[in-house]
Amino acid sequence: VWDQYFAQPLIDSARTKKAFAEERLMLLLERLGYPEETYMTFAFLPLLDDHNKVVAFYHPVFEMTKEVLAERRMTMLLRTSECTAGASDLDSFWKLLLTSLDDNELDVPFAILYSIKDKDEPAEDDNCHSRDSGSSQASNITSQCVLEGSIGFPTAHDAVSDHLNLDDSVKGFAPAFRSVMRTRKPLLL
Repeated sequence: VWDQYFAQPLIDSARTKKAFAEERLMLLLERLGYPEETYMTFAFLPLLDDHNKVVAFYHPVFEMTKEVLAERRMTMLLRTSECTAGASDLDSFWKLLLTSLDDNELDVPFAILYSIKDKDEPAEDDNCHSRDSGSSQASNITSQCVLEGSIGFPTAHDAVSDHLNLDDSVKGFAPAFRSVMRTRKPLLL
């Protein structure tokens, strides 16, 4: 990190005797055993002696990660609500939702969006894309997931299936979806 970001600015600051500052610089730092996206605001302030020579640097550093991530994610939520507000039906809602998520690669590098329909309903029916969450059928899974779209995956990727049978499929995310539908609790994959 030092050579990549700080060596040349420090040399320049020593030569010119002028401070160097950076706001919200993104650094990938290894913390807790994995690379973590962090944001730092810092300055190199040269300290001069009586002969106007740089003898040291004062280097205040402030971590801004929480603020930067909160602002970015709030912006994404606002954009998503603005985008999807223009939806006139479920098909346009799914498209607008994916469009809004596609603009934020740092927080949503990939997404697969499925709707759920009962097997006995035709796939073309616009009313089949969601199920009443209070339905007594929720524990009796007789549904399939229908792909509405994805971002961040190449075409025909193995992780993205056009349809997932929720009764017994072990393909893709079907087992995880079944678990969530049965327990009604989030599942971290």
